[in-house]
Amino acid sequence: MTIARSLHIAIVVHLGWGHARPLCALAARLVKLRSVDITFLTACDMHGKVLKELARSFEDGEDALRARIRVVGLLAHTADMFDREVVGESFEEQFSKILVGEPAFCSATQSSVPPLKVPDALIVDMFGDLFFEIARRHSATLKILVSLPSALFCVYALTGPYGPDGLDALNAAVEDVMRKTGKTLPEAARELLGRPTDDVVRIPGVPEMYAYENSPQELSFDLPNIGYIHLTAANLVHACDGLISASMPALEPPATVQAFNAFLASQSRKLYFLGLLLPETRREAQAERTQLAQAPEIAGFMQRVRRTHGERAMLYISFGTVFWPKNPDRIWAFLDVLIEQNIPFIMAHASPFCALPDEIAAKVKASGIGLITPWAPQQAILEHPATGWFVTHGGFNSVTEAVHAGVPMYAAPPPPLIPTHH
Repeated sequence: MTIARSLHIAIVVHLGWGHARPLCALAARLVKLRSVDITFLTACDMHGKVLKELARSFEDGEDALRARIRVVGLLAHTADMFDREVVGESFEEQFSKILVGEPAFCSATQSSVPPLKVPDALIVDMFGDLFFEIARRHSATLKILVSLPSALFCVYALTGPYGPDGLDALNAAVEDVMRKTGKTLPEAARELLGRPTDDVVRIPGVPEMYAYENSPQELSFDLPNIGYIHLTAANLVHACDGLISASMPALEPPATVQAFNAFLASQSRKLYFLGLLLPETRREAQAERTQLAQAPEIAGFMQRVRRTHGERAMLYISFGTVFWPKNPDRIWAFLDVLIEQNIPFIMAHASPFCALPDEIAAKVKASGIGLITPWAPQQAILEHPATGWFVTHGGFNSVTEAVHAGVPMYAAPPPPLIPTHH
Protein backbone atom coordinates (compact mmCIF):
# COMPACT_ATOMS: atom_id res chain seq x y z
CA MET A 1 0.00 0.00 0.00
CA THR A 2 1.33 3.46 -0.89
CA ILE A 3 1.80 5.74 2.11
CA ALA A 4 0.99 9.40 1.41
CA ARG A 5 2.26 12.40 3.36
CA SER A 6 2.31 16.02 2.35
CA LEU A 7 5.74 15.95 0.65
CA HIS A 8 8.16 13.42 -0.78
CA ILE A 9 11.69 14.61 -1.54
CA ALA A 10 14.34 12.48 -3.24
CA ILE A 11 18.06 13.10 -2.75
CA VAL A 12 20.86 11.59 -4.81
CA VAL A 13 24.61 11.90 -4.28
CA HIS A 14 27.42 9.76 -5.60
CA LEU A 15 30.81 11.52 -5.52
CA GLY A 16 32.47 12.11 -2.17
CA TRP A 17 31.55 11.91 1.50
CA GLY A 18 32.07 15.66 1.75
CA HIS A 19 29.12 16.04 -0.63
CA ALA A 20 26.94 13.38 1.04
CA ARG A 21 27.34 14.30 4.70
CA PRO A 22 25.64 17.74 4.56
CA LEU A 23 22.70 16.15 2.75
CA CYS A 24 22.32 13.65 5.61
CA ALA A 25 21.95 16.54 8.07
CA LEU A 26 19.54 18.28 5.70
CA ALA A 27 17.36 15.15 5.39
CA ALA A 28 17.18 14.85 9.18
CA ARG A 29 16.22 18.50 9.64
CA LEU A 30 13.55 18.33 6.95
CA VAL A 31 11.66 15.42 8.55
CA LYS A 32 11.85 17.15 11.94
CA LEU A 33 10.47 20.44 10.60
CA ARG A 34 7.83 19.28 8.11
CA SER A 35 5.63 16.33 7.23
CA VAL A 36 8.11 14.97 4.69
CA ASP A 37 9.35 11.62 3.46
CA ILE A 38 12.88 11.35 2.09
CA THR A 39 14.26 8.83 -0.37
CA PHE A 40 18.05 9.07 -0.18
CA LEU A 41 19.84 7.40 -3.09
CA THR A 42 23.59 6.86 -2.88
CA ALA A 43 26.30 4.46 -4.02
CA CYS A 44 26.50 1.17 -2.13
CA ASP A 45 29.95 1.97 -0.76
CA MET A 46 28.49 5.03 1.03
CA HIS A 47 25.24 3.37 2.11
CA GLY A 48 26.53 2.30 5.53
CA LYS A 49 28.13 5.68 6.26
CA VAL A 50 24.89 7.46 5.35
CA LEU A 51 22.92 5.22 7.73
CA LYS A 52 25.37 5.91 10.58
CA GLU A 53 25.36 9.65 9.92
CA LEU A 54 21.57 9.72 9.89
CA ALA A 55 21.45 7.80 13.18
CA ARG A 56 23.64 10.48 14.79
CA SER A 57 21.22 13.17 13.65
CA PHE A 58 18.30 12.02 15.79
CA GLU A 59 17.72 11.92 19.54
CA ASP A 60 16.40 8.95 21.49
CA GLY A 61 12.66 8.78 20.98
CA GLU A 62 12.85 10.14 17.42
CA ASP A 63 12.86 6.74 15.71
CA ALA A 64 9.55 7.46 13.97
CA LEU A 65 11.09 10.54 12.38
CA ARG A 66 14.22 8.62 11.37
CA ALA A 67 12.01 5.99 9.70
CA ARG A 68 10.75 8.64 7.28
CA ILE A 69 14.15 8.59 5.56
CA ARG A 70 14.72 5.56 3.33
CA VAL A 71 18.24 4.97 2.01
CA VAL A 72 18.55 3.22 -1.36
CA GLY A 73 21.95 1.80 -2.30
CA LEU A 74 22.87 2.14 -5.97
CA LEU A 75 25.29 -0.05 -7.87
CA ALA A 76 28.47 1.85 -8.74
CA HIS A 77 31.94 1.15 -10.12
CA THR A 78 33.97 0.07 -7.08
CA ALA A 79 37.41 0.74 -8.58
CA ASP A 80 36.74 4.10 -10.26
CA MET A 81 34.58 6.59 -8.37
CA PHE A 82 34.46 8.83 -11.44
CA ASP A 83 32.93 6.13 -13.65
CA ARG A 84 29.33 7.15 -14.33
CA GLU A 85 27.95 4.34 -16.44
CA VAL A 86 27.14 1.80 -13.72
CA VAL A 87 25.70 4.24 -11.18
CA GLY A 88 23.77 6.04 -13.91
CA GLU A 89 22.07 2.83 -15.04
CA SER A 90 21.29 1.88 -11.43
CA PHE A 91 19.84 5.31 -10.66
CA GLU A 92 17.67 5.30 -13.78
CA GLU A 93 16.31 1.85 -12.98
CA GLN A 94 15.37 2.75 -9.39
CA PHE A 95 14.29 6.36 -9.90
CA SER A 96 11.99 5.47 -12.78
CA LYS A 97 10.17 3.17 -10.32
CA ILE A 98 10.07 5.84 -7.61
CA LEU A 99 8.59 8.34 -10.09
CA VAL A 100 5.55 6.10 -10.70
CA GLY A 101 5.06 5.01 -7.10
CA GLU A 102 6.52 1.52 -7.45
CA PRO A 103 8.84 -0.22 -4.95
CA ALA A 104 12.55 0.45 -5.46
CA PHE A 105 15.37 -1.99 -4.76
CA CYS A 106 18.32 -1.31 -2.46
CA SER A 107 21.40 -3.04 -3.85
CA ALA A 108 23.28 -2.55 -0.56
CA THR A 109 20.80 -4.53 1.54
CA GLN A 110 19.34 -6.61 -1.31
CA SER A 111 15.85 -5.63 -0.17
CA SER A 112 12.79 -3.89 -1.55
CA VAL A 113 11.99 -0.30 -0.55
CA PRO A 114 8.23 0.36 -0.14
CA PRO A 115 6.63 2.84 -2.54
CA LEU A 116 5.56 6.37 -1.65
CA LYS A 117 3.77 9.12 -3.54
CA VAL A 118 5.51 10.56 -6.59
CA PRO A 119 8.39 12.83 -5.47
CA ASP A 120 7.65 16.54 -5.27
CA ALA A 121 11.32 17.44 -5.74
CA LEU A 122 14.75 15.97 -6.35
CA ILE A 123 17.97 17.31 -4.83
CA VAL A 124 21.12 16.42 -6.78
CA ASP A 125 24.74 17.13 -5.91
CA MET A 126 26.59 19.81 -7.87
CA PHE A 127 28.47 17.06 -9.73
CA GLY A 128 25.29 15.07 -10.40
CA ASP A 129 24.56 16.26 -13.92
CA LEU A 130 23.96 12.68 -15.08
CA PHE A 131 21.24 12.23 -12.45
CA PHE A 132 19.70 15.54 -13.53
CA GLU A 133 19.61 14.45 -17.17
CA ILE A 134 18.04 11.10 -16.30
CA ALA A 135 15.43 12.62 -13.99
CA ARG A 136 14.54 15.33 -16.50
CA ARG A 137 14.22 12.72 -19.25
CA HIS A 138 11.62 10.88 -17.16
CA SER A 139 9.82 13.99 -15.88
CA ALA A 140 9.72 17.44 -17.45
CA THR A 141 7.85 18.93 -14.46
CA LEU A 142 9.77 17.57 -11.46
CA LYS A 143 11.44 20.36 -9.46
CA ILE A 144 15.18 19.68 -9.35
CA LEU A 145 17.41 21.59 -6.95
CA VAL A 146 21.21 21.48 -6.92
CA SER A 147 23.14 21.13 -3.66
CA LEU A 148 26.29 23.26 -3.43
CA PRO A 149 28.61 21.54 -0.92
CA SER A 150 31.18 24.33 -0.77
CA ALA A 151 31.65 28.06 -0.35
CA LEU A 152 29.63 30.07 -2.85
CA PHE A 153 32.66 31.91 -4.24
CA CYS A 154 34.26 28.51 -4.91
CA VAL A 155 31.15 27.53 -6.86
CA TYR A 156 31.43 30.81 -8.78
CA ALA A 157 35.04 29.99 -9.67
CA LEU A 158 34.04 26.54 -10.95
CA THR A 159 30.84 27.39 -12.80
CA GLY A 160 30.90 31.16 -13.56
CA PRO A 161 31.04 33.76 -14.87
CA TYR A 162 27.29 34.28 -14.92
CA GLY A 163 25.28 36.29 -17.38
CA PRO A 164 23.11 35.83 -20.46
CA ASP A 165 26.03 34.64 -22.59
CA GLY A 166 28.37 33.11 -19.99
CA LEU A 167 27.44 29.43 -20.42
CA ASP A 168 27.12 29.67 -24.21
CA ALA A 169 30.62 31.18 -24.39
CA LEU A 170 32.05 28.41 -22.19
CA ASN A 171 30.47 25.61 -24.22
CA ALA A 172 31.49 27.30 -27.47
CA ALA A 173 35.10 27.52 -26.28
CA VAL A 174 35.15 23.79 -25.47
CA GLU A 175 33.60 22.95 -28.84
CA ASP A 176 36.22 25.11 -30.54
CA VAL A 177 39.01 23.10 -28.89
CA MET A 178 37.31 19.88 -30.02
CA ARG A 179 37.03 21.12 -33.58
CA LYS A 180 40.65 22.32 -33.80
CA THR A 181 42.31 19.38 -32.04
CA GLY A 182 40.01 16.44 -32.63
CA LYS A 183 39.85 15.86 -28.88
CA THR A 184 36.82 14.29 -27.17
CA LEU A 185 34.55 16.44 -24.99
CA PRO A 186 36.24 15.40 -21.68
CA GLU A 187 39.69 15.93 -23.22
CA ALA A 188 38.76 19.35 -24.59
CA ALA A 189 37.18 20.38 -21.28
CA ARG A 190 40.36 19.39 -19.47
CA GLU A 191 42.47 21.31 -21.98
CA LEU A 192 40.39 24.44 -21.39
CA LEU A 193 39.37 24.18 -17.72
CA GLY A 194 41.61 21.68 -16.01
CA ARG A 195 45.10 23.05 -16.66
CA PRO A 196 46.91 25.98 -15.00
CA THR A 197 47.21 29.09 -17.16
CA ASP A 198 48.06 32.75 -16.72
CA ASP A 199 44.43 33.78 -17.26
CA VAL A 200 43.11 36.16 -14.61
CA VAL A 201 40.30 34.72 -12.47
CA ARG A 202 37.75 37.38 -11.51
CA ILE A 203 35.15 36.61 -8.84
CA PRO A 204 33.02 39.40 -7.39
CA GLY A 205 34.21 40.23 -3.88
CA VAL A 206 37.40 38.15 -4.16
CA PRO A 207 40.87 39.54 -5.07
CA GLU A 208 41.91 38.79 -8.64
CA MET A 209 44.26 35.85 -9.07
CA TYR A 210 45.90 33.89 -11.87
CA ALA A 211 44.39 30.56 -12.86
CA TYR A 212 47.68 28.76 -12.10
CA GLU A 213 47.31 29.81 -8.46
CA ASN A 214 44.46 27.29 -8.32
CA SER A 215 47.04 24.50 -8.65
CA PRO A 216 49.52 25.04 -5.81
CA GLN A 217 50.51 21.37 -5.68
CA GLU A 218 50.38 18.26 -7.80
CA LEU A 219 48.27 15.28 -6.84
CA SER A 220 49.61 11.76 -6.46
CA PHE A 221 47.00 10.55 -8.97
CA ASP A 222 45.57 11.86 -12.21
CA LEU A 223 42.09 13.36 -12.61
CA PRO A 224 41.53 13.12 -16.36
CA ASN A 225 37.89 14.21 -16.06
CA ILE A 226 38.45 17.29 -13.88
CA GLY A 227 37.73 19.79 -16.67
CA TYR A 228 34.67 17.84 -17.76
CA ILE A 229 33.38 17.76 -14.17
CA HIS A 230 33.69 21.55 -14.00
CA LEU A 231 31.94 21.96 -17.36
CA THR A 232 29.00 19.73 -16.43
CA ALA A 233 28.70 21.46 -13.05
CA ALA A 234 28.43 24.80 -14.86
CA ASN A 235 25.71 23.45 -17.13
CA LEU A 236 23.84 22.01 -14.15
CA VAL A 237 23.92 25.28 -12.19
CA HIS A 238 22.42 27.00 -15.23
CA ALA A 239 19.77 24.33 -15.93
CA CYS A 240 18.35 23.48 -12.49
CA ASP A 241 15.22 24.95 -10.89
CA GLY A 242 17.05 26.36 -7.86
CA LEU A 243 20.08 25.92 -5.61
CA ILE A 244 20.72 25.18 -1.95
CA SER A 245 23.99 25.97 -0.20
CA ALA A 246 25.59 24.50 2.92
CA SER A 247 27.33 27.83 3.43
CA MET A 248 25.92 31.01 4.98
CA PRO A 249 25.97 34.68 3.95
CA ALA A 250 28.20 35.61 6.90
CA LEU A 251 30.98 33.43 5.41
CA GLU A 252 30.68 34.83 1.88
CA PRO A 253 31.84 38.08 0.27
CA PRO A 254 28.68 40.22 -0.10
CA ALA A 255 29.54 40.98 -3.74
CA THR A 256 29.62 37.25 -4.54
CA VAL A 257 26.18 36.69 -3.02
CA GLN A 258 24.81 39.74 -4.82
CA ALA A 259 26.16 38.61 -8.20
CA PHE A 260 24.86 35.07 -7.73
CA ASN A 261 21.39 36.24 -6.67
CA ALA A 262 21.20 38.74 -9.54
CA PHE A 263 22.00 35.99 -12.03
CA LEU A 264 19.35 33.66 -10.58
CA ALA A 265 16.73 36.41 -10.30
CA SER A 266 17.10 37.11 -14.02
CA GLN A 267 15.81 33.58 -14.57
CA SER A 268 13.21 33.59 -11.74
CA ARG A 269 15.26 31.14 -9.71
CA LYS A 270 16.50 31.30 -6.12
CA LEU A 271 19.46 30.34 -3.95
CA TYR A 272 18.70 29.11 -0.42
CA PHE A 273 21.40 29.33 2.25
CA LEU A 274 20.98 26.51 4.77
CA GLY A 275 23.96 27.23 7.03
CA LEU A 276 26.46 24.72 8.40
CA LEU A 277 24.90 21.28 8.09
CA LEU A 278 26.25 19.22 10.97
CA PRO A 279 24.34 16.96 13.35
CA GLU A 280 23.82 18.65 16.72
CA THR A 281 22.26 16.03 18.97
CA ARG A 282 23.11 14.24 22.19
CA ARG A 283 23.54 11.11 20.09
CA GLU A 284 26.12 12.92 17.98
CA ALA A 285 28.03 14.03 21.07
CA GLN A 286 27.87 10.50 22.47
CA ALA A 287 29.00 9.04 19.14
CA GLU A 288 32.04 11.33 19.17
CA ARG A 289 32.87 10.30 22.74
CA THR A 290 32.45 6.65 21.79
CA GLN A 291 34.73 7.04 18.76
CA LEU A 292 37.35 8.69 20.93
CA ALA A 293 37.05 5.95 23.53
CA GLN A 294 37.61 3.39 20.76
CA ALA A 295 40.88 5.16 19.92
CA PRO A 296 42.62 5.06 23.33
CA GLU A 297 46.03 5.98 21.90
CA ILE A 298 44.63 9.21 20.43
CA ALA A 299 42.59 10.02 23.55
CA GLY A 300 45.57 9.39 25.81
CA PHE A 301 47.89 11.45 23.64
CA MET A 302 45.58 14.48 23.72
CA GLN A 303 45.12 14.26 27.47
CA ARG A 304 48.90 14.11 27.91
CA VAL A 305 49.36 17.14 25.63
CA ARG A 306 46.80 19.05 27.67
CA ARG A 307 48.69 18.26 30.89
CA THR A 308 52.17 19.02 29.55
CA HIS A 309 51.54 21.85 27.08
CA GLY A 310 48.19 23.29 28.12
CA GLU A 311 45.04 23.90 26.14
CA ARG A 312 45.04 24.82 22.42
CA ALA A 313 48.64 23.62 22.09
CA MET A 314 48.23 20.71 19.68
CA LEU A 315 48.23 20.76 15.88
CA TYR A 316 45.87 18.41 14.04
CA ILE A 317 46.86 17.50 10.46
CA SER A 318 44.58 15.79 7.93
CA PHE A 319 44.28 15.98 4.15
CA GLY A 320 41.04 14.01 3.87
CA THR A 321 40.29 10.48 2.75
CA VAL A 322 41.35 10.79 -0.92
CA PHE A 323 43.79 13.57 -1.78
CA TRP A 324 47.51 13.35 -1.19
CA PRO A 325 50.32 15.47 -2.71
CA LYS A 326 52.51 13.96 -5.40
CA ASN A 327 55.63 15.06 -3.54
CA PRO A 328 55.07 14.59 0.21
CA ASP A 329 58.63 15.58 1.16
CA ARG A 330 57.32 18.97 2.29
CA ILE A 331 54.99 17.21 4.70
CA TRP A 332 57.82 15.17 6.18
CA ALA A 333 59.93 18.34 6.47
CA PHE A 334 57.00 20.04 8.20
CA LEU A 335 56.83 17.21 10.73
CA ASP A 336 60.58 17.60 11.32
CA VAL A 337 60.06 21.26 12.22
CA LEU A 338 57.22 20.42 14.59
CA ILE A 339 59.43 17.89 16.37
CA GLU A 340 62.35 20.33 16.55
CA GLN A 341 60.09 23.06 17.96
CA ASN A 342 58.44 20.67 20.43
CA ILE A 343 54.97 21.32 18.99
CA PRO A 344 52.63 18.37 19.66
CA PHE A 345 50.65 17.07 16.70
CA ILE A 346 48.40 14.31 15.43
CA MET A 347 48.47 13.50 11.71
CA ALA A 348 45.77 11.34 10.09
CA HIS A 349 46.66 9.83 6.69
CA ALA A 350 43.53 8.12 5.40
CA SER A 351 44.30 8.50 1.70
CA PRO A 352 45.04 5.25 -0.13
CA PHE A 353 47.71 7.18 -2.03
CA CYS A 354 49.75 7.92 1.09
CA ALA A 355 52.84 5.73 1.51
CA LEU A 356 54.22 6.52 4.95
CA PRO A 357 58.00 5.89 5.02
CA ASP A 358 59.12 3.64 7.87
CA GLU A 359 61.80 6.13 8.92
CA ILE A 360 59.22 8.92 9.28
CA ALA A 361 56.93 6.73 11.35
CA ALA A 362 59.83 5.67 13.58
CA LYS A 363 61.09 9.25 14.01
CA VAL A 364 57.67 10.58 15.01
CA LYS A 365 57.11 7.73 17.45
CA ALA A 366 60.53 8.18 19.03
CA SER A 367 59.96 11.91 19.46
CA GLY A 368 57.00 11.40 21.79
CA ILE A 369 55.64 14.73 20.56
CA GLY A 370 53.65 13.42 17.59
CA LEU A 371 51.20 10.69 16.67
CA ILE A 372 50.53 9.38 13.16
CA THR A 373 47.39 7.34 12.53
CA PRO A 374 45.54 6.09 9.42
CA TRP A 375 42.21 7.10 10.97
CA ALA A 376 41.11 9.69 13.50
CA PRO A 377 37.76 10.86 14.96
CA GLN A 378 38.15 14.29 13.42
CA GLN A 379 35.24 16.14 14.98
CA ALA A 380 36.13 14.85 18.44
CA ILE A 381 39.76 15.94 17.97
CA LEU A 382 38.76 19.41 16.75
CA GLU A 383 36.47 19.90 19.73
CA HIS A 384 39.04 18.67 22.27
CA PRO A 385 40.54 21.39 24.51
CA ALA A 386 44.09 20.35 23.54
CA THR A 387 43.60 21.21 19.84
CA GLY A 388 44.71 24.68 18.78
CA TRP A 389 45.25 24.52 15.00
CA PHE A 390 44.11 22.45 12.03
CA VAL A 391 46.24 21.84 8.91
CA THR A 392 43.71 20.73 6.28
CA HIS A 393 43.21 20.06 2.58
CA GLY A 394 40.21 22.38 2.84
CA GLY A 395 37.31 20.04 2.12
CA PHE A 396 34.07 21.75 3.07
CA ASN A 397 33.27 19.14 5.74
CA SER A 398 36.62 19.85 7.38
CA VAL A 399 36.12 23.61 7.07
CA THR A 400 32.64 23.51 8.62
CA GLU A 401 33.76 21.21 11.44
CA ALA A 402 36.66 23.55 12.22
CA VAL A 403 34.41 26.63 12.14
CA HIS A 404 31.91 24.84 14.38
CA ALA A 405 34.68 23.93 16.83
CA GLY A 406 36.28 27.39 16.68
CA VAL A 407 39.66 26.02 15.53
CA PRO A 408 41.76 28.19 13.15
CA MET A 409 42.96 26.55 9.95
CA TYR A 410 46.01 26.47 7.71
CA ALA A 411 44.80 25.22 4.30
CA ALA A 412 46.86 23.38 1.69
CA PRO A 413 44.20 22.64 -0.95
CA PRO A 414 44.69 20.36 -3.96
CA PRO A 415 43.54 21.66 -7.37
CA PRO A 416 39.98 20.22 -7.28
CA LEU A 417 39.31 22.16 -4.07
CA ILE A 418 41.05 25.29 -5.45
CA PRO A 419 42.50 27.99 -3.23
CA THR A 420 39.58 30.33 -4.04
CA HIS A 421 37.75 28.10 -1.54
CA HIS A 422 39.88 29.69 1.16
